[in-house]
Amino acid sequence: MSKVTTSSMHDARDAEDTRLLEAGELGLLVESYYGVIIDRCRVKVRN
Repeated sequence: MSKVTTSSMHDARDAEDTRLLEAGELGLLVESYYGVIIDRCRVKVRN
């Protein structure tokens, strides 16, 4: 079994992002980052 690393997780995310872009699935692409975007906004508002 291969070892999961941060780098391999980023590579997998990049591959999925590329696939979604090429398929024109922009809604799904944005949806996949929605939680991260909201969390960053909350942190910014607190500071």
